[in-house]
Amino acid sequence: MGEVAIDIEHLSKKFNHKKVIEQFDLSVQKGETIGIIGSNGSGKSTLLRLLSGIIKPSGGSIRIDGSVTSILEVGNGFHPDLTGRENSFLLARLRGFSDKEIVDGMDHIIAFSELEDAIDQPVKYYSNGMYLRLAFALFERFNSDILLLDEVLSVGDAAFKRKTANVMRKFKESGKTIVMVSHNMGEVINFCDRIVYMNQGEVTVSNNIREVVDNYLLEKRMNTTVSLYDSPLLYQDDTLKTKNGTWRSDLIELFPIQFSENADVSPTFYYSQEFTIQLKFKLLRHPEDVQLLIKMFDLIGNLVLTSSTAFNEDPPKKIASTGVYKMDLTVPARLLNKGVYTLALFVSEGDGLNVGFNDLAYFKIEHDNWLKKRPWATTPSFILTELPTSIEKIESI
Repeated sequence: MGEVAIDIEHLSKKFNHKKVIEQFDLSVQKGETIGIIGSNGSGKSTLLRLLSGIIKPSGGSIRIDGSVTSILEVGNGFHPDLTGRENSFLLARLRGFSDKEIVDGMDHIIAFSELEDAIDQPVKYYSNGMYLRLAFALFERFNSDILLLDEVLSVGDAAFKRKTANVMRKFKESGKTIVMVSHNMGEVINFCDRIVYMNQGEVTVSNNIREVVDNYLLEKRMNTTVSLYDSPLLYQDDTLKTKNGTWRSDLIELFPIQFSENADVSPTFYYSQEFTIQLKFKLLRHPEDVQLLIKMFDLIGNLVLTSSTAFNEDPPKKIASTGVYKMDLTVPARLLNKGVYTLALFVSEGDGLNVGFNDLAYFKIEHDNWLKKRPWATTPSFILTELPTSIEKIESI
């Protein structure tokens, strides 16, 4: 198999005559980290169970070069009536380690798992977090060539998540292979080299992780019962949506977001293209002092950019009378990296927040053809711009 760690050809799996996976092909190189995403029922967990040998395929083949560790369903692989220590010995022996190697590593396993007070209790009394701590401790001590993970990195407290993330990085840096299923798109973007998107029998394999994640999240949002433009309320419970599609609070009536150049409500702009976000609102009563704060998020929920009317001048402009207002927010060219972005608006009155709206609209940024040829264009950063720079030769050699 050479440098191929996992080779899947024409894989299929049926349960009660229902096709869960059909004609699936994937070749995973040694040292690669592959992320698998998709909606519930798309076959992600079934694929990992096939790779781990828990279930057999209905058709096709799987060839694996190297030893495999699977951390799938929490508690999977542990005997419930055995203690944590006994399970550690059992699983390490099954992986080919001697009793001496296991004894020598036991103190490390206990310390890593932080299960000093529970290691000699039957694991059937363990919580999900305790199961995961023990599983990762065993993997960290007796790791294999290939690691299969199914939605387990989100279990545990913040400190243990950092610990498992460090183990994952070291495992990846050592040239080992990881295949992980996750609903945490941040994990997928940060860890993975390629992505597999499983969607109603169709499979997309790509190294353009951000684009696939954005398409997946956007599709999920558009398929929900609440429209992207129904603007879930962030503050003030008595805000109402009117018949003409505006949002109304005791202070402000907000009209739908528009974009420059007669763009659609969900437009696409190029990286080198300047565009304008047009905001129209009506103040319904004389306010004390109104300031507007616009935030841009990616589809995962990461804050990308913040702009406020209070930032523009010192002292800032005040909006202090009733009436209809229009505000244009210009987004400079060559600022935002390729991706999908959503807009949120926060309205403050005086020193306090009055109301806020989420998911008012979204827009896409695409790379220009010239930018696609740049080797650094695939960076995952949100801001992709050239800061004022001077270069001068200060010495000849």
